[in-house]
Amino acid sequence: MANQFLSLSLFLMLLAFFIILNASSSFVDSKSVPILNSLSIAFTGQPSNKVIAPSNEPTQDPLRSGQKEGDALQELEGLFTANIAGFKSRRNRFGTVMHVSLPIGEFENAINFDSYDADVNIDEKGAFLTTFITLLRAQERDVAYRMDMVLNTQSSIETTTPQKPDLMQDLRRVTNLAKTLENRGLPKNLISAGLKTGEQGSMDLYFYRYAPLLIPEEDIE
Repeated sequence: MANQFLSLSLFLMLLAFFIILNASSSFVDSKSVPILNSLSIAFTGQPSNKVIAPSNEPTQDPLRSGQKEGDALQELEGLFTANIAGFKSRRNRFGTVMHVSLPIGEFENAINFDSYDADVNIDEKGAFLTTFITLLRAQERDVAYRMDMVLNTQSSIETTTPQKPDLMQDLRRVTNLAKTLENRGLPKNLISAGLKTGEQGSMDLYFYRYAPLLIPEEDIE
């Protein structure tokens, strides 16, 4: 009786293995033709009649197509590593959101926002800014990214009034950064700027995949 149960258990394990193997496998016509030809020649002496019709669709790398999000965040992280000192980065456990903390002065120096206006041509000093905006706008891929900028300030942010000059100065500072990025081509829907109470002079950047809000036409007046 014990041998029967053991045999049944081994059979079920083997069956489960092949079920999982079949579920995770894929069939590619272009790779199947040589195999079918070999089998056909071995058993019938004639090559297989199976013909693969040419496809007009561009070939897509399945690995890169499934890693567009990870690639973009990796490129952003590499850009910060090459151009900004003193930054720290981390991601959520899914790898879909990246948090970067850094001194605001380092970020200002990287984009060199004081020297940019509508008539200034982008040169080597603007390489960081150009690449940065390109990655967020997804000009080389079909996935755009949004950046939330939060500047830390020691002042209480419950109320913003002219009686708090330090708070107003911090607000203008982070707003100028957002305006600079917008003037250089970053769409407004891909950026936000704000304040929070924290370590003075430090800022937090949050990068995540942009998902536009879709509102049914019947709800728009």
